[in-house]
Amino acid sequence: MVSRERERERTTWPLPAVSIACLLILFAASAGPVFGDTTIYQTDFSSDPGWITDRPSDYYWDSTNEAYNLTVRNETPAGQPANYFYKLLPHSVPSFTLTWDQEVTQQQWPCNVQFGLSDSSLGHLDSGQFFKSLWGGSGPGNNIMGCYAHGASGVSYDEGPKNAWVLNQWYTCMITYDAGTQTASYSVKEQGASTYICDFTLDVPGGITHDLVYLGTSNDFGGYYGSSVDQGLIDNVSLTPEPATLSLLALGGLALLRRKRGYGG
Repeated sequence: MVSRERERERTTWPLPAVSIACLLILFAASAGPVFGDTTIYQTDFSSDPGWITDRPSDYYWDSTNEAYNLTVRNETPAGQPANYFYKLLPHSVPSFTLTWDQEVTQQQWPCNVQFGLSDSSLGHLDSGQFFKSLWGGSGPGNNIMGCYAHGASGVSYDEGPKNAWVLNQWYTCMITYDAGTQTASYSVKEQGASTYICDFTLDVPGGITHDLVYLGTSNDFGGYYGSSVDQGLIDNVSLTPEPATLSLLALGGLALLRRKRGYGG
């Protein structure tokens, strides 16, 4: 004769595979913004996104183009942020994909157009943790597109092929971070194209240990040629958690559910 305790264990655990899947789906749907939303932030700039800046004459919503205008000036002492723009996000996730469309309409060396995701340092190169795309160069014919990854124990940088982008052309950029491997990928293609003109992987020294909840950046330059100005537009910004993040979080929630209900002992 089977005891009541053994009978209870046998009838409640292990759950059928269908039941486990249903629990994962229900948990993901009800656990709040980190687990439930497939998009952390998204805007096509069809309306003013209300981003914060210390220089609204240079960083602002362009209602005519329905995009965000960036006018970047090199005019500060070496190593100091010239100005900043950002959107403060509700939360961060361990692994993510950030995509956006970008057009550069003016480029003067040694200025550059920057965009990314950071902690409260806003992507300043001497501090904090962040990912930052950087487009610049010494003018048409010597253009670069690079990406910084600043982790807990240092910074790495790489760039794609020179002269791969041109003025007044829209491009789609993407930064993807994998917290498990502590690597990031950076890729660029012409808007609407299927072939990438830039695609490389960066190690992230020490991984990311801060909450990256500032979408935008500050701009820091060498403090020379103070009259140089870059200008561009940002559009169709989207930040999403990677599927691996959602799966791990959902499984963590299932384990918590098991402990609460006494499944498995």
